[in-house]
Amino acid sequence: MVKQMDLSSGRIEAFVNMPQGVFDPAQRHYHPHFELLYIVRGVRALELNGQRYKAPAGTLLVFRPGDEHVEFAGTRKVSLFVLRFMPQELVGAKIAFPKLDADGPLLKLPHRQEFLDIFTRMLEENESSDPESKTLLGAYLIEFVVKLRRAIKEALGPECQDRDSIRSRIVAAADLMQQNLSQALSLNDVAQRAFMSSSHFSHSFKERLGESPKRYQIRKRMEKAKELLARTSIPASDIAKKLGYRSPYFFYRQFKRKTGITPSEYRTKSNR
Repeated sequence: MVKQMDLSSGRIEAFVNMPQGVFDPAQRHYHPHFELLYIVRGVRALELNGQRYKAPAGTLLVFRPGDEHVEFAGTRKVSLFVLRFMPQELVGAKIAFPKLDADGPLLKLPHRQEFLDIFTRMLEENESSDPESKTLLGAYLIEFVVKLRRAIKEALGPECQDRDSIRSRIVAAADLMQQNLSQALSLNDVAQRAFMSSSHFSHSFKERLGESPKRYQIRKRMEKAKELLARTSIPASDIAKKLGYRSPYFFYRQFKRKTGITPSEYRTKSNR
């Protein structure tokens, strides 16, 4: 039987070099409140909805009320902040927690120091005996949620009007890939920027754009390669580097496989 654990009385906690245990399915549980873990050092692993994740430093782990999960060691020790609050605490402020993909609990947060400052201030007020500390803690919670929403909007880019839709996140991710063809962005890197799990991101990407993320990346690289071959005199080996290929020979093979001719043959044909 899955246990309910109400830990809401511990608003904010900090753990430094906390030893981590191995995976134990008997420890599966859920909360009636939000539980957010911000990883400062090390890696925290978890299982949620039958899928496993790893949260490295700089990642925010989001457990919504009712999420059944198990946490375990990603590294031998971990340092982190834990923030807990009830859903109704945001109602009075008329602000909603961001609607993110249900099976993607990991958020790679920008502005690391800004969020560390908020957590540190929360911790100081939580440990204070001042009777007004509870009020200030509530204000810090609202500040945190507002800045979290802003961070998500920043990561998605200004062109997306509907920040919470899967469609807008996929389009933003595709644009990110196209604008960074020279970088070795992994599927997990792009999926995290879209605030989705890798598997759900791949499925949603293909469903909406008609091809897998990998095929999309290759197609865009080939389009850029054709443009550079036709319009510039840049050597094919340098074009390969510009497009993120570690080996020019792999670029030559992939180009010929996709176009039927070599890069040099394409350049000659284009300049006739």
